[in-house]
Amino acid sequence: MLLTTIENIKVLYINEIKDLGKIMNKLTLETLERWLWDSAALMRGHIDSSDFKNYIFGLLFLKRANDQFIEEANIAVADDGVSFEVAIEDEDYHQFFIPRDAYWSELTKKTENIDLLPEVLGQ
Repeated sequence: MLLTTIENIKVLYINEIKDLGKIMNKLTLETLERWLWDSAALMRGHIDSSDFKNYIFGLLFLKRANDQFIEEANIAVADDGVSFEVAIEDEDYHQFFIPRDAYWSELTKKTENIDLLPEVLGQ
């Protein structure tokens, strides 16, 4: 899906820009904003742009939760001298527990079929 999106973006601008030199010399703020907006529209698909924020906020929360989870494990390693594997598996070191399949590093490996994300998260 991501490759298809990238290819669609390339097709949108192939007639405007012939080579990389022209891109570097003629890239304006307006052009960059239009590219970013069009790219977001392609990735968002049939979701209304005002509703897209619900997905983005959820992803931001999940990313922050993962960062906090790893930070708590690192604190346990530093303070209690346990291994990182023990600290990450022991629920007592965390305010909330994140299953291995929901780690951000695992989620970012899934660049295709993101419609299956609820299955990946066990929902």
